[in-house]
Amino acid sequence: MLVKLQKEKQPWLTWNEEMEECMIYLNKMEFLYFPCLHFLNNRMRYFESIGVGVGAFEIGSGLEIFMQMF
Repeated sequence: MLVKLQKEKQPWLTWNEEMEECMIYLNKMEFLYFPCLHFLNNRMRYFESIGVGVGAFEIGSGLEIFMQMF
């Protein structure tokens, strides 16, 4: 999907400070939130700080970057 978007829309990636998530802008009105490593790391540290575990659906759905944290 990202390859197709890259050819058609010339997207750019940025960090959204307010949402604390990576965003892929397709144009001025269209964007996608993307679970980049920085986002995932922040969430994992938060969950650890409040003493809860995490189940990750993304591990089985092809999000390879998720595994780079372990």
